[in-house]
Amino acid sequence: MTIAPAIPGQSPRTIRLAVDGMTCGACAARVSKALEAVPGVESAQVSLMLKEASVNGARHIRYQDLAAAVASVGYKVRPIAAPVAVEPPGMPLTLVILCAVLTAPFVFQMLCMGLGFEWVLPGTAQFALSAPVLSIGVWRFSKGAWTAVRHFAGNMDLLVLLGAVSAFGLSVWLLARNAHPHGLYFEAANVIITMVLFGQWLESRARDRASAAMRGLIALMPQQAMLVRGGSAAKVAAASLKPGDVILLGAGERCPVDGTVIGGESELDQALLTGESAGVRVMSGSAIMAGALNGMGALRIKTERLAGDSRLAQMVATLSAAQLSRSHTGRLVDRISRIFVPVVLLLAGITAAGWLLGGAALAASLEHAIAVLVIACPCALGLAAPAAMVAGSGAAARAGIMLRDHAAIEAAEKITLVAFDKTGTLTLGAPRVVAIEPEGQTSEALLLTWAAAAQQGATHPIAKALLAAASERGLELSPTDSVTQLPGRGVKAQWRGRALCVGNLAMMLDEGGDPAWLPSERPGAVFVSVDGRYKGAITLADALRPEAKAVLSELTAAGKTIALLSGDAPEVVARVAAELSIAEAHGHMTPQDKAAYIQRRQAAGEHAAFVGDGVNDAPVLAQATLGIAMAGAADIAGSAAAVTIMRPDLRLVPAALDIATRTRAKIRQNLFWAFVYNVLALPLAAFGYLSPSIAGAAMGLSSATVVGNASRLTSWRPGARRDFALGSIARWFLILGVAVPFVWTALYSVVPIPGTLLMAGRMLEGDGARAQWTALQAISPNLIRAVIAAEDNSFCTHQGFAWDEIEAAMEKAQASGGPIRGASTITQQTAKNAFLWPARSYVRKGLEAYFTVLIETLWPKRRIMEVYLNIAEWGPGIFGAEAAAQYWFKKPAADLTLREAAALAAILPNPREYRAAKPGPYVSARTAKISRIAPGMAVSCALERRAR
Repeated sequence: MTIAPAIPGQSPRTIRLAVDGMTCGACAARVSKALEAVPGVESAQVSLMLKEASVNGARHIRYQDLAAAVASVGYKVRPIAAPVAVEPPGMPLTLVILCAVLTAPFVFQMLCMGLGFEWVLPGTAQFALSAPVLSIGVWRFSKGAWTAVRHFAGNMDLLVLLGAVSAFGLSVWLLARNAHPHGLYFEAANVIITMVLFGQWLESRARDRASAAMRGLIALMPQQAMLVRGGSAAKVAAASLKPGDVILLGAGERCPVDGTVIGGESELDQALLTGESAGVRVMSGSAIMAGALNGMGALRIKTERLAGDSRLAQMVATLSAAQLSRSHTGRLVDRISRIFVPVVLLLAGITAAGWLLGGAALAASLEHAIAVLVIACPCALGLAAPAAMVAGSGAAARAGIMLRDHAAIEAAEKITLVAFDKTGTLTLGAPRVVAIEPEGQTSEALLLTWAAAAQQGATHPIAKALLAAASERGLELSPTDSVTQLPGRGVKAQWRGRALCVGNLAMMLDEGGDPAWLPSERPGAVFVSVDGRYKGAITLADALRPEAKAVLSELTAAGKTIALLSGDAPEVVARVAAELSIAEAHGHMTPQDKAAYIQRRQAAGEHAAFVGDGVNDAPVLAQATLGIAMAGAADIAGSAAAVTIMRPDLRLVPAALDIATRTRAKIRQNLFWAFVYNVLALPLAAFGYLSPSIAGAAMGLSSATVVGNASRLTSWRPGARRDFALGSIARWFLILGVAVPFVWTALYSVVPIPGTLLMAGRMLEGDGARAQWTALQAISPNLIRAVIAAEDNSFCTHQGFAWDEIEAAMEKAQASGGPIRGASTITQQTAKNAFLWPARSYVRKGLEAYFTVLIETLWPKRRIMEVYLNIAEWGPGIFGAEAAAQYWFKKPAADLTLREAAALAAILPNPREYRAAKPGPYVSARTAKISRIAPGMAVSCALERRAR
């Protein structure tokens, strides 16, 4: 029997596998279901984002059984025997660029048609551009599609390939029947394939960025070490080292194991392990982590753990498990994905049949069915949760925060109460001198000198605190003659011929001290006597972390309730609570008492987080809604905490809650957009409102949107300002919706307009664009009067909109059942011609109204008339009054007669069909009418003092 390769840092019951061939959420769901069906497997987590699976179960699980189960649904797996720092293969960018280049002419064609211009590629050119892209698509998607068909299932590849091949095949059939190029669907095949490939490239790029944290940790694992044996050193595999082995670590090398320094001094760089940028000084007795980068000094290190059990290996395993973990929401999405593709295929068939039965042509019916196939791809749905989880956990790991699984993310946003342990959490975990109280004429320096001198050579926390205080004050300590340790009481020493006693109150009494002059016992006090006489007391306390108060204030401001739970004496706990402004504090609490307290608060409806050291607080960490273990918390993987803070910095506690909440928010946003996209897009495609090409673009953009939204988490840093989506939207709205149009309109109020979209369109259609800017004073007032008479007789009095004309046009349209026509003012036409496109749509009309308001606000009427007369179309490719006068009457615009001006105004509704010179009956009648009423028009606002 062959057992799957064991993975360092993981339980033998966990097997990681690389999965080849997954393309969508439906694929991941089928792989997960197949793995969970293998006897002995308890659970299987499959990540579409990482292309990996993590299988948990009985020890007897065989790799061959897992591989066979996955192969039975059409996919391949490879064992991940050990972490390797390689980037997963992604979508080749060259393929995406090639497809984009071949698709660009189609996009330009669709843009022209959307703007109302008649420009289309010949059918043979469309075929030549589409065939290579379809070939690339078949090459990329046929394997996955065939796998789905062979196993009577569906996936994204099948939907994309069916849509693209159907669009291409239908177009070839129509081309063979000499159909007009407008009626072909080659662009649909190109856009579908190009957008899907682009989405996959974005996905692979985001996956690489998001998993960079894990690859960075893996890269820290040295594969070899210098083992010391019998006085000599030899290079061996790091995996072969055992606890107790001694290794040499040279300058600039990374440590391969967790261990203890037994020789040498140096400075370590642990930035990638803990997120702490400052170097860490180490000497004999200092602990060292695997992956730490040694500075200039050489070190001898005693191995404490196997390489595979190091904290670095545990970090990699924990991060991998977190990125593979699935939430309740993710599992629901998997179940939906399993049935989604068959339902879509059925819906596409119903769509085609419905259109055929309704009398539509075969080509049109197939077009709508193709759009349904393409629009319904569940890519975005499958990527919604894993993309955010990978990005969020990776960003957290780079900052020194390890999120164990998806449950930690779901729990973090619910937290209402944050309870803290005291020692080592809110405090530094080591006592410091906080007060020196000498007796009589004794100075503080002398009292501290006596106390520190007696403690020389001792290693317990009180001795270290006294010696550190003496060192900070520059006190010189000569060696003691003798030292006697009295466990539980203190120390006696002979120093410079004097008898020193340093200890608790009981020791002072035992040494013959007079109770009358001894002070009362108080927490944290060390008493000093010299030659049997009391000389004073030194108070020690576990100093607060410098950042503790600011962190608690930040949590309180975020609406969290703060509690302090400690095993220390109540009076000590009360002092710390008062210093930190904590309203609720409890002392003399065992770990079980703390767990019971959390349980009571949870029963009252609270969601409680507990921040502790991860070792003796295991019961309460497990009981809490969210357990957070601070640095130094023994084994990461074995800790009861859902979150591990990798360096002793309390600021990472609110940061952990922040990144978890942001990640959860991104998951919700992604799921919302993915569901909304499918719910809205499917009916639109089925009822013919979306063409296959637009459907393909929308489908690709939906996946890109989900991945791009999740990727924003990769730039997160602790302390970063909250990324509030509405705020971002507001900023972009102000920039694009207010600032840009305002500046653009203001610029055009003084600068001649260089060209318009309508001019560009006429050039594409082969008409050219003859235009010459002419100042208003060089244009005949007759033309101004004629234009106002023909187009907008209330030009001088309205503020951009002729509401009575709009009302009349609406009544006329309602009576006739046709569209609303004929109510646009000269200002509205100027807004359309100067800033927008000619094709009719509600979007264009809305923007037209917006620019109309800006124009009326920023431009005088004279400027509006000047711009209008210079950019209006007066014939095929003829723009501006000067070009029109020269084209139709062979004279300057300044010399136009009233009749000629009226003729030009008469052709404005359809200048490509009507003629100003030698007009037909309609234009002649309209010219005569304008000639009669033009002289009586109120045009002073535009003419000013230039009437002749």
